[in-house]
Amino acid sequence: EAEKIAENVSKAFLDNFSEMYRAQAVEAERALKLRFEDVKKRLLAAEQALEKYRTGNKVFDASEQTKSLIAEIAKLESDKKIDVKTNMARLTVEKTVEHPDVKITQRQKEIIDEQIKERQKKLDELTENNRGLEGLAREVGSLKTVYNSLVSGIETARIAAEMNVANAIAVQPPTVFETVKYNIVFPPRKKLLYLVVALFMGALFGLFLVFFLEY
Repeated sequence: EAEKIAENVSKAFLDNFSEMYRAQAVEAERALKLRFEDVKKRLLAAEQALEKYRTGNKVFDASEQTKSLIAEIAKLESDKKIDVKTNMARLTVEKTVEHPDVKITQRQKEIIDEQIKERQKKLDELTENNRGLEGLAREVGSLKTVYNSLVSGIETARIAAEMNVANAIAVQPPTVFETVKYNIVFPPRKKLLYLVVALFMGALFGLFLVFFLEY
C-alpha cells in the first residue's frame, strides 16, 4: 500500500511539475508575442521613415556623394588658383582694370567662386542629411536586433512548451524488500539496541527515584 501511495505521489508530482513548467513557457511565449508585434510595427515604421528620408533628401550613398563634392571643390579651387589667378596677375600688369580680358577673367573668378559656394552648400546639406540618415539607420538596426532576439525567444518558449521535462527529473522509485524488518523506516533498524539502552536508563532512573524518596 505504501509503495502504491509513493508511486502515485511521484506521478502526481511529475505531472504537476510538467504542467506548471508548460504553463510558464506558454505564458512567456504569449508575452514575447505581444512584445514582438509591437517591435514589428515599430521596425516597419522606422524602415519606412528611413526610406522616405533617403528618397526625400536624395541621400543614397552619402560617402560617395561626399567624396564627389569634395573632389569637385578641390578641382575648382585648383583651377581658380592655377588659371584664373595666374591670368589675373598677368593681365593686371599688362592691361588696365577696364580692359575686356581683365573683366572676363574677373568674371571667371566670380563664376568659380559661385560654383565652389554652391558645392560647399550641398556638402553642408549632405552632411546634415547624412546625420539624420545615420540616426534613422541606428534606430532600424537597434529594432532589428530586438526583433531577431524576440524571434529566437518565441521559438525557445515554443520548444519549452512542447518539451516533457518530466524525463529530465530523476525520482527514485519505491522499493519493497522481501524481509519485513527492512521495510520498517520508523522505528529504525537498531530497534533492539535502543530498547536495551532505554531499559537501562529507565532502571537507573527508577533506582535513583527510590533512593531519593527514601532520603
